[in-house]
Formats: sequence, C-alpha cells, structure tokens
Amino acid sequence: MDVVATIVLQQPPDLTRCITDPPFDLTVNDIPTLGTLDPSDYQINYHLSQPDANAQIAIPNPTSYPGTNNSQPIFVSVENINTGCIAYESFTLFIIDPVLTITNPPASCTVVDLTLPYITAGSSSPATFTYWIDSAATIPLPFPNAVTVSGTYYIQISYLGCTEIGPVVVTITPSNATPTFSPVGPICAGTIIAPLPTTSQNAITGIWSPALNNASTTTYTFTPNPGQCANNGTLTITVNPVVIPTFNVVNPICSGDALAALPTTSNNSITGVWSPVINNTTTTTYTFTPDAGQCANTVTKTIIVHPLPTATISGTTSVCLNF
Repeated sequence: MDVVATIVLQQPPDLTRCITDPPFDLTVNDIPTLGTLDPSDYQINYHLSQPDANAQIAIPNPTSYPGTNNSQPIFVSVENINTGCIAYESFTLFIIDPVLTITNPPASCTVVDLTLPYITAGSSSPATFTYWIDSAATIPLPFPNAVTVSGTYYIQISYLGCTEIGPVVVTITPSNATPTFSPVGPICAGTIIAPLPTTSQNAITGIWSPALNNASTTTYTFTPNPGQCANNGTLTITVNPVVIPTFNVVNPICSGDALAALPTTSNNSITGVWSPVINNTTTTTYTFTPDAGQCANTVTKTIIVHPLPTATISGTTSVCLNF
C-alpha cells in the first residue's frame, strides 16, 4: 500500500468588494491557498457549500462570481492531480453596500449647514462624508457648513472603503416679511405700559427688546423667531413728561369785591377746569384739573378773602346845632 503525503493548505484571505465593483475573481486565492505547493500539481475548484465541495460541484465561472450576500462563505477544494487526494479550505466574501440616508434641511432665510448630523442620520457608521456640487463628485462644495444659495448638492459617504452619493436639496428663502404692530401711546411718564404682543398683525412671532420703560421715550426692536424668514421690526413709544400747570398769583380781596374767573389755560399752556365755583365772600382753595391727554398734574390755588370791618361807636358826644 502506497502512503501519500497529506496536502497542507494555507488559509486563503477573505475577499471584499464594493456593491458597485465588478464581480469577484475567486481565482485570486489560488496561490494564497497553495502556499509553497506547485500549482501545476493541483486542480483548484470553488464551491458554494462543503457538500458541494465534497461532491465536486464547482462554481461555473469563478473568475466572475458576483456573490449572493454579504458574509458569504466560499469553499475551496484542492486536488492533487497525481494522487487524487483532496484537501479543503474556506474563506468569506464581503460585499460592502454603504447605506446613505439624506434628510433635506428645512428652508432657511440665510444659510444652511449640510454637515449637521441629522442630515445623514441613519447612514452606515462609522463613515466619513464629503460634499459636492455635481453628482460625479468632481467639484467640491467649498463651504458645506454655510450654504447660502438654493440648489441641489450632493453628499458622498465613504464606508469601509466604499462610497455612495446622493442629492440634498437646499432652499434659501430671503427675508421679505416685516412684522407690523398697532402704535402705542404716546403715554405720560409713569403710566403702566401693557406687554407688547409677541405675535405681529401679520402672524410673525418673536421677542421684544429692551425691557419696557415708562420713564422715557424708547424704540423697541422685535426679533422674529427662527424659521419665519422675516425682518426685524421696531416700535417707538413716546413718553411725555408730566407738567405742573402754573398760574399768576391772585391777590387777596375784600369780601364782596369782584373776583374774575380763573383762567382755563395755564401760563405753560395746560387747559383744564377749576372747582369749586368762584366765591368772593370767603377764603377758598380751588383745584385745577387738566383736560385729558396733556400729561399734567392737578394743582390748587387759594384765594384769600378778607371780611369787611365792623364799625363800633362808644361813649357820649355833644353836638351843637346852629340855626
């Protein structure tokens, strides 16, 4: 009986290709599998399973095998053509198919950042992304984190050495709406100012600055909330100082003397009314109430009325009568 040496094979390397690459050439593993063995002494076949290898059911065209799925095992049979002895090895095919998921960013008034993570969320990871003007990835997008022009751009993923590219749509809507509000005031200094509305008459929401000031005239700025493509707005609230009406002094009078009506316009042009009615028989304090809308305080004026003297005759007086 002849004793035949065992065929000692080497572990063939796994093969990897991108989904867009040509099919696998399984025969690239001929030499790595044989190692130091003489290729002229061996017949090498590739099989889909170990039973196929045992039965010598070979893959028909091993130089152009597409593969059926990722992580597919391939079995190698190596037969010594001189002895008929067969040995087996296996390796794995990996087909890399990067998943590129792109979410178009919402419309912006000014700028869009395509590098934000949510835009490529759901893609294969870990991966790197590059940004392009064309679908062939020949013209880089200069500033993908600050795109200011509407259009279709392209994002390319690189994952395990394989790439995929897809479109992303950027929409830039210039600011063209200005918030409008009803005017407020003018008001008098110290008057309570109601909070300014945070929604404009044309349905733009936002915030006001600075804080309300009822002591001096102030211009307030309305800043729209993001995403509305609206301009800032302004509103000026005029705060008028409170004026104290002034009048000429009315000298004291004697009871019953004529007393002219008090003026209804002050020396500093405040109009209003006096109360109570003029009284020329007794000292009286009168109140001046300014007409509405003048930012003026009420004032008082006291007119002193002296009572008339009472004559008193005492003693006896002799009177001569001349006839």
